[in-house]
Amino acid sequence: MKKLLGIVVIFIVIGGYYTYDNNQKLKKANKAKKICLDHFKTSDQECLESHSNYAFKISKKKSKEKWPEYKKRVKKIEDKIDDLKKQKLNINLLEYSYTSANEIANYRSHEKLKNKKILIAGGDSEYDFFSPPCYSSGYYVCLKQETYDEHGDTKTRLTEVFITNINEFPKIKNLIDQLDEYAFYYYKTVVYGILESSSRLDYKIKAEYIMLETYDVSDEAYEDALLNGLYSINRKKYRDYMKKNYNYSDPKRLLD
Repeated sequence: MKKLLGIVVIFIVIGGYYTYDNNQKLKKANKAKKICLDHFKTSDQECLESHSNYAFKISKKKSKEKWPEYKKRVKKIEDKIDDLKKQKLNINLLEYSYTSANEIANYRSHEKLKNKKILIAGGDSEYDFFSPPCYSSGYYVCLKQETYDEHGDTKTRLTEVFITNINEFPKIKNLIDQLDEYAFYYYKTVVYGILESSSRLDYKIKAEYIMLETYDVSDEAYEDALLNGLYSINRKKYRDYMKKNYNYSDPKRLLD
């Protein structure tokens, strides 16, 4: 009798587990369906299976379709950058000394660089998964320096030097803004000027001349830039929707 009772209990427990598991799966499926229909306006199976990754999927699909047109538009901005190089300079470039990220970040160089005319240049020429990217937007020079850690391995250190008087260069500012609108950051910023601040994590330069330089990048770079821009927009929309409708303030919970 006790053996029979034990078997019954086991079946009840197993049945309860499967009922709970099925209810949870149904609840999750209904939630996914609502998110896909309400936010993404689709009943696509890929969305139903993983709505948290769907923003990336639609961004990738659209970037593959639209990158040729995107490239044409970015190229028009790059042509304007090249045209600026034809303008006559109003400074003597020989008065400025090239200064590396290591010099600017080294506190021993602060007095040496004070009120000295310097030249700094930097920017991303391509996407590198293993190298930290510069800031996505802003008016600054992104300097990259290869350093060694205690194990002798190389690593890339970023030093961002912000331009304090960008408004004095409206054409340059406008071109940077246009590139930012397209989320295209594969270009170099060259600044001739005087370092105003070099305290830790707060590097600023007053520019006397600014020049932008384009890179000869591959078609894949244009497609990647478009993908990153689209995904940034779609991901934000998705997170805002989840926070509003499901009160998910922690990005990790978006996978729930």
